[in-house]
Amino acid sequence: MLGVCGTTFISNAFKGGFCIFESMATVLSVVDEFHVVDFGSTDGTLEILREIAAKNPRIKVHQRTWTKTNDSSTFADAANECCAICPTENVLFYQADEVFHENLMKKIKEKYQNNEFAL
Repeated sequence: MLGVCGTTFISNAFKGGFCIFESMATVLSVVDEFHVVDFGSTDGTLEILREIAAKNPRIKVHQRTWTKTNDSSTFADAANECCAICPTENVLFYQADEVFHENLMKKIKEKYQNNEFAL
């Protein structure tokens, strides 16, 4: 175990054109568990996330309600909520539309294995 938890948040991955499932696959290679927070998807995203989580116990899905509108702190609040859910001190937060190259993930994993978490 690396002692690292991955997390992100999403709403309407399909409607928004996000690559959430591909991005989760890249991050899962370097974390012990992964928490995704769905903020009110209405396009089937939440249901598919739950199906994936049912097949992979390392994936945890949380449902929340997006309560703010156009506030500059909304993104930061959502990111902080994601990090607070994680049970580890070391958290890899990323935006749901980011997909990382395999070589970068190998380098990150090496750092984690060497107890280097301030990347």
